Amino acid sequence: MDLLSDILGAARLRGRFYFPVCATGDWAVRVPEEPGAFRFHVLRRGTCWIGVGSEPAWTRLAEGDLAIVPHGAAQVLADACGRPALELEAALRNAGFTGAGDVRLGAPGGGGADLLCGACMVERGGGHPLFQTLPPLLVLSDRDLGPWIAQAFERLAEDARSARAGYRAIADRLFEILLAEAFRAVLARGGSDGGFLGAMAHPNIGRALRAMHEAPDRDWTLELLAGEAGLSRSRFAELFRELAGDTPLQYLARWRLEQARGLLLETRLGVAEIAHRVGYESLPAFTRSFKRHFGTGPGTLRREALAIAGDGAGSPPPTLSSKRESALKSPSPTLVGEGLGEGAVVKASKA
Repeated sequence: MDLLSDILGAARLRGRFYFPVCATGDWAVRVPEEPGAFRFHVLRRGTCWIGVGSEPAWTRLAEGDLAIVPHGAAQVLADACGRPALELEAALRNAGFTGAGDVRLGAPGGGGADLLCGACMVERGGGHPLFQTLPPLLVLSDRDLGPWIAQAFERLAEDARSARAGYRAIADRLFEILLAEAFRAVLARGGSDGGFLGAMAHPNIGRALRAMHEAPDRDWTLELLAGEAGLSRSRFAELFRELAGDTPLQYLARWRLEQARGLLLETRLGVAEIAHRVGYESLPAFTRSFKRHFGTGPGTLRREALAIAGDGAGSPPPTLSSKRESALKSPSPTLVGEGLGEGAVVKASKA
């Protein structure tokens, strides 16, 4: 079981290339908050500083570094930490940026930095702890990512400057790949700075997670999952919550409902069949859990998706419009598994 592919496959990612930046002299720009975005800054040449949040702790980027700002937080990029920053909109206006070519910042002078800036939006499944438990800033070096990433971004910079046909579509897909590559790089170094990635990288907890993902419909108990992990029941429960942010049974319940939402939007399986596939023996219990988690019932979700698309018959239901999807991509904070004892079986009919 490729756990990372399974989680990313259930999410809906959409890359978005912004622009190349060529900065010289004294410069600083403040990038505003953008909910749902994982912002990327690839430092191709030079050096710069990045600060995240309203009172940022500054981090120096070296040539070849990739800075990822999760959760859509505001950030400042500058040649020196603490420099007063120009708002991005004003910086783009001052640079005369029309949507193509470089954004030039600062004034002629020494030093400087060449960057590529973009984002990856998590439009569905963003409530998964993989996305929610990342630190405010994640920095990876070119050694973490491998030489092909640097080569790809060199080519992208050339294409963007010449506005070569199709460059934006290619760039958007590249930023989607870059998010997966970043997660893979954090896993390779043990996941210690990546929240839920630490749970995935842990030899015992990772085994339990893979077991849940391989057979989400199994009648899992805490004892069975602890056995998969090779740990005692109490140690497994403690370590899982510490690393993953949920109890094992809460995580399983959330994952089952994410799987169910994907099947509702992407197939024409009946609701009862979907409930059975993700581990529910009782359709009413599945419906209650789904509505508590997403704020709408499974039948309503599918009908709205079909109505929005004006779909008749033949093709699978499309995904939701941006407006509706934004309301559903961050699930209700109510824990689906709340109230279940640690020895309980996560079957809706038995909960």
